[in-house]
Amino acid sequence: RVRAGETAEAAAFWLRPASRFRGRVVDASGRPVPDATVEAMTLGATNRITDATYTGGDGRFSFPGLDYRRPYIFVAYKDNLSSDLVTPDVDGADNVLIPLAAEPVRASGRVLNVDGQPVSEARVEVQRIAAQRAPRRGPRPRPGVTDAQGRWETELTPAGKYRFEVEANGVRVSKDVQFGAGEQRNGIDFQLTPPANFAIAGVVRDRRGDPITARIQALDVDGNTRFATTDADGAFRIMELAEGRHDLLVAVTRMASEARDESSSSPPIEMARAKPQVVKRGVAAGRDDVVLTVQTPPMLTGRLVNEAGEPVSESHVLLYAGKQEAGLTRSGEDGRFALFLAEGATDLFINASNYAPKSVPLSADGFRERDIRLSRGGIIYGVAKSARGGPAEHALIEAVPGESAPEIMRLPMGGRRRAVVEPDGTFEVTNLSEGTITLVGSDPKLGYASQTVHLREGGNVRQDLTFRPWLAVEGRITRDGAAVANAQTYRVYPHNVQRISGQTDLHGRFRLDNMVPGANVIGVRMEGEGGQRRIYEREVLVPESGGRFLDWDLGSATEEYGAIAGSLSPEAAAGEMVVKRIDEDAGLTEETHFRPGGEFELDTLAPGTYEITLRGPTGSVTRTVEVGSGERVELSLSLK
Repeated sequence: RVRAGETAEAAAFWLRPASRFRGRVVDASGRPVPDATVEAMTLGATNRITDATYTGGDGRFSFPGLDYRRPYIFVAYKDNLSSDLVTPDVDGADNVLIPLAAEPVRASGRVLNVDGQPVSEARVEVQRIAAQRAPRRGPRPRPGVTDAQGRWETELTPAGKYRFEVEANGVRVSKDVQFGAGEQRNGIDFQLTPPANFAIAGVVRDRRGDPITARIQALDVDGNTRFATTDADGAFRIMELAEGRHDLLVAVTRMASEARDESSSSPPIEMARAKPQVVKRGVAAGRDDVVLTVQTPPMLTGRLVNEAGEPVSESHVLLYAGKQEAGLTRSGEDGRFALFLAEGATDLFINASNYAPKSVPLSADGFRERDIRLSRGGIIYGVAKSARGGPAEHALIEAVPGESAPEIMRLPMGGRRRAVVEPDGTFEVTNLSEGTITLVGSDPKLGYASQTVHLREGGNVRQDLTFRPWLAVEGRITRDGAAVANAQTYRVYPHNVQRISGQTDLHGRFRLDNMVPGANVIGVRMEGEGGQRRIYEREVLVPESGGRFLDWDLGSATEEYGAIAGSLSPEAAAGEMVVKRIDEDAGLTEETHFRPGGEFELDTLAPGTYEITLRGPTGSVTRTVEVGSGERVELSLSLK
């Protein structure tokens, strides 16, 4: 839909030469393996299979047409033998060597009932998570059945992540497990719990007794949750609850009919859901007479208009508390918007198509309803050239507000605007806010460009760009002297949320090709047991000539590791925990992300100061603890 005076943006598509990979599959003795299956997978959370081929009589294989923009990993298998995930050293490598392990991958475990007794004849199904589409041929995991002692076992091909699903007596449970080549994993046990069949019912009202539209959450002592939504009369029923007591949380979602002019012909504005609040604790499953009385949060309302005073509709209005998004809604046909005013809110941010982004700070006494005027903004245009002087066709140009702009304008979803270079090398970035702006150009093949521009309100400025080739950083990642294999490596762009990724090989070696001269932040991400994800980031200085080699050990070379362990309250058990350490002397940031459940333990922590943030359905809490050499710190965290 295009209104008078508006400009519609179009998308451009272009083709680039494909990547080609060739290599060999060998056995444990180094001899070629003919007729083995080789799969190419994009590097990511699921390692999605994009292509598959087979080795010839000399063990060689070839992938002639893969997407050049994506990092790839490869896995090979034949019969019951498999390789580990292999990452090529460079894009388009001609000598990818994939060795098969000497032993097959094996898994086993037991299935028990809720009383800990073995369950016989339970069906155990295994599904390879990476296989978004099935390989053209090759072994598939076979379903199994437990014996009289509840035991099961299976062989898996190839290595990778698998989902085990167990079903018996109408109960079905699942578990995801990662396997390396030749790995033997025992003790993958399952406990079958009968399905829940209790309910809690009641009504939700405000303090005047009026019904409220809300989302109700029931939380048990183990952190399990069930949800329900009230009807027009405020009534709700939460089904499939386990026997026992539950805490009830309410997130108000009512229509803001009182927040608009009743004479307006526009429909009422649906407000963003407010943060959940704990209303009642310890409600027994089975009750049908629960009355939840909630304190409705204050509302924040206003109207978006253009320079002529006309309403601006269908525009995003975001509420921020510091750097954290605390609410989101859209303006209606009459330009009006309404939000619940979250605790600690500091700014409103308006992102409207065809207008300059705008940040509105909230005063100490809140926000009084008024018209917010949006302007068309300024324009930066110019010509972008490659290092050889030709047009930088299809390169991405991004305008990033400078340090003098409000902090919210520099966030990833803030005041940045983008454009794509035309075939003749011209570009135009429109609807920009006034102030200092950094133009950042990037392209996978051409490299990077950067220039700073000062723009007046509504002004037009020409700024040409010349791209320079990317630089490379190579290195080796170890932990306590041992190679860290198959860890994801990436570079954090200084002006962009985009991250260019790679992966360490079996010897811990890596290469990142998209670097710039000066300070670069690079990172390592490792997946662990129980959904843990550990992240390390550090700053690296790259010379103008490139060629930097980095020997990076993630461990504690001289001191004994410490640990953090503890327990969580029920409403906190369903949340996410982030444990962060910043070593300013070493320029290192270490983060660990995981969902802790009722109890947690995080070991192999280097001595230092850790910031622990727990985010749950009712909010968040942050604690700072000091972990000494060999020390175990016990914590008890609650969101109450």
